Amino acid sequence: MSLTRFQIILLALCVIFTVVGVTVFSLTRNTSQSPRGTTVLWGTLPSSAMQSILSRVRIVQAEVDVTYVEKDSDTFDQEFIEALASGRGPDAVLIAQDSIITYADKLVPIPFETFSERDFRDTFVSEGELFLTANGALGLPFTIDPLVLYWNRDLFATAGLATPPRLWQDFLIITPKLTVRKGLGDPVITKSAVALGEYQNIENAKEIISGLLLQAGTPIVKIKNGRYESALKDGLQGFVPAESVLRFYTQFADPQKSMYSWNRSFTSARQEFLAGDLATYIGFASELALLRTKNPNLNFDVALLPQTSLDGLKSTYGNIYAVALVRGSTNPSGTVANLFSLTAPQAVVDASAVLNLPPVRRDALSVRPSDPYKAVFYDSALVAKGWLDPNRFQTNTIFKNLIESVSSGRLRLAEAISEAHDQLDATLK
Repeated sequence: MSLTRFQIILLALCVIFTVVGVTVFSLTRNTSQSPRGTTVLWGTLPSSAMQSILSRVRIVQAEVDVTYVEKDSDTFDQEFIEALASGRGPDAVLIAQDSIITYADKLVPIPFETFSERDFRDTFVSEGELFLTANGALGLPFTIDPLVLYWNRDLFATAGLATPPRLWQDFLIITPKLTVRKGLGDPVITKSAVALGEYQNIENAKEIISGLLLQAGTPIVKIKNGRYESALKDGLQGFVPAESVLRFYTQFADPQKSMYSWNRSFTSARQEFLAGDLATYIGFASELALLRTKNPNLNFDVALLPQTSLDGLKSTYGNIYAVALVRGSTNPSGTVANLFSLTAPQAVVDASAVLNLPPVRRDALSVRPSDPYKAVFYDSALVAKGWLDPNRFQTNTIFKNLIESVSSGRLRLAEAISEAHDQLDATLK
């Protein structure tokens, strides 16, 4: 019996819906009863830490089958591309927010039919939304490392200061009190209030500037008409926030300014802080263990990154990592199941404990820690932000040139911002 045209179309639609249904079902989280197969996961986190995390996860979820391979951050991109080209790529990768644009076409989004946008937003911190696309979640947030302010309690007490700065403008008052100079004519700074103004000898210079720009309302990179563009020159009625940020940042390295507190003669911000010669150090939550180990006698505390206003919305910069499915994985459904297991409530808590970082899930952050350092880290994780970096190596150079062109006097503020804007646009294209 021959089929009518309508029956053929109806049959075709049924087949399509069946295939889609099977695909979506294969990517659901409820796969604990079916064999998952091994997921090979590449990342730059220490192998020892990841093995510890995986061991804890398997205590709760014995079916999790993940083989982690640690890679060098400097060569990760090249190794990953070569492996994909030769068909030897991993099933999944741990990627940071500064690799989203770079890896977007090499990853498979988890569709919203499997994990809705509403559930994603309700589950993970706000910065995790950088991984959302029109087709689904490009990755499931795994860890977050917010930028915080470490401060030397002894140096503050000696200067008659009881608390750390809550606002950036507080540095206008405390910098002259905390900065100690010796000699006449061209005095040498022996004690510095804060490491700002330069780039080369400040470990987290790019991240600090990013945090300042984001607080000022500049997203750095925006999406316009479906294309990525630089937002460094964006402003209203002639006011460009990026210029104010650059003016504030560079004045700390200008000998002619009262805020002068830092120059290129210092070894590095972290080393000066560890030596007890730098009153404040802007670093990541992950640096706490290193600071304690390097100088157990250093009397320091931690606070939220200074803000532009006490009345406005709080924010800081954060490095956020997500686990993502690689295009070409030979085990996509099993890998997605394993990735959901790695970002389940207890797994995220375990990862947080092993890495000494705040958890990336909202439900875990709602449980306040008793540790005073972690309490600040938790608060910082909730307000952390990031931006879509097209190429972290190239933008490092762009930000370095941005700062040094002003500190050296080569360019004025507006000229430096315009140059960096054009360079960032060229990188995005």
